[in-house]
Amino acid sequence: MLINGKQIPLSCCVSWVDGRGGSGEFGQREPEREAPQLGAEPLSVGHRLSRRATAHQRKSKIFNDIDSGVLGNYWAYDDIVRHITVVSLGSNNYCASVQYQGSFTTVNGSSPGGTGTIADGVIGTFQGGYTADFTGTFNPTVKTKGSIGTVDYACNASTGICPGYVDWTTQFFTGVGGFNQVWWGWVYHAGNNGNWVNALSGNSGDITGN
Repeated sequence: MLINGKQIPLSCCVSWVDGRGGSGEFGQREPEREAPQLGAEPLSVGHRLSRRATAHQRKSKIFNDIDSGVLGNYWAYDDIVRHITVVSLGSNNYCASVQYQGSFTTVNGSSPGGTGTIADGVIGTFQGGYTADFTGTFNPTVKTKGSIGTVDYACNASTGICPGYVDWTTQFFTGVGGFNQVWWGWVYHAGNNGNWVNALSGNSGDITGN
């Protein structure tokens, strides 16, 4: 995907288990391999292309998450399809590539980019995600292949409280530590109401109006 005019692979680790050639960036372990782009065909769980790494991929659907803007306000409700690929680096060290695609519906208030206001009910789409390194003990409580189901976060944009929130790492690991997002970014599209980029590399644009 493109963020601020630059192609972002959204992976610090998937390149270890993808056989296609190419050039990498943003902390990939093996720069000679290109990570699959958002929307590419998912990798198989446990597919080995390196003795140093084993991948596990999961898919889940999330409803009623909330999205925050630069002013700290919650400006939209999100429905998401999330793909998580985790690669074991050995000695309880892991790398995760988490990719999101979804839709949002705005709530009345400050715009996400903070340049104006947004009305209730503006609908749009978004995509993005993050990569992270962490440590932990692999101890899954849900299946480790394919879809792991649907969860309703039941968030309230007025209070910022999400009683149904589930931390995905707790579904697969115990003793998680040192969780470090090495890159993150999202792109939002709302037609005539504008586009907004929210990324570690910088923000641009905004979504405003009725």
